[in-house]
Amino acid sequence: MSLRSRIVGVVVVVCIIGLLLLASRHSISNNAQDLRCKYRLSRLGRAVNLWMEDYRRTWHPPITNPQPQTLWIPGREKSAAEVLVEYLDASADDRYDFYPPRSPEKDPHLFSLSDARDNKKSDYNEMKDAYHARMREREMTVCPETGFEYWYHGGLLESVDFRSINNFEVPDASERARVWNDGKRYPYFSCQHTDAGLGPHEHSGEHGVYRVSAALIVRHVTTAEVTALEQSVKRIEARNIQLPVEEWTHDIVAMRERLDKFRVAAQKRPTGFDVTRLHAEVEFVPQDIHSAE
Repeated sequence: MSLRSRIVGVVVVVCIIGLLLLASRHSISNNAQDLRCKYRLSRLGRAVNLWMEDYRRTWHPPITNPQPQTLWIPGREKSAAEVLVEYLDASADDRYDFYPPRSPEKDPHLFSLSDARDNKKSDYNEMKDAYHARMREREMTVCPETGFEYWYHGGLLESVDFRSINNFEVPDASERARVWNDGKRYPYFSCQHTDAGLGPHEHSGEHGVYRVSAALIVRHVTTAEVTALEQSVKRIEARNIQLPVEEWTHDIVAMRERLDKFRVAAQKRPTGFDVTRLHAEVEFVPQDIHSAE
């Protein structure tokens, strides 16, 4: 074999290895975005479940959707970030406590943090678009693949009576069997399509979206969890006691009722007892359903 042929062979092998590495890197990147998206949707689903439990499942969160295919920016009224802030393990102020880099000059084209939150004054500034882009990177209500807010299926939830679905805290044997055989899913949020009309995620060559839905399950509760609930109720009562009822962060009356039921059940069954709960499940679907609303 000539030297030229050997060189050509080496070049071909190097090119093939490079293509494989690029494909692997692209796959790893896609997997990372998928994991981030599923984690955010799971957190949102649990937040909605907690919200409805606190409000006795009489209605679903009053979230309004944004304009389709628009990049998320902070501060939109009645957004998922605003309505569910108490259930996403963050306060409204915590979301804006990381400051942009300092700018030595007072450039009128730079964006001050005080423009985003009037009660925050800072000498730190950065370009408005850069600030919003950095916020989107960590915002729990935004699909990391597109930068769009997750679409809320409030129109579909309006037809669901969650009180009739889960109207018992401590079920008996027949009720437990009914829950296990239910199998229904109630969609909460899903990714939006891209500007090109495609689902932002891809599985087995098919574009689609991730969606989080609620399902009814039976969960075992220990006496330690009852104690933890008692402490949680006390903290919420202390935080809200001086406020009028319409400004409470939780439905304290509903939480007290649930706690009373759990105390009675714990006395009867010291080793623990079963309760019915809404459970958030994330799945990949090959088409989005928000266009049907």
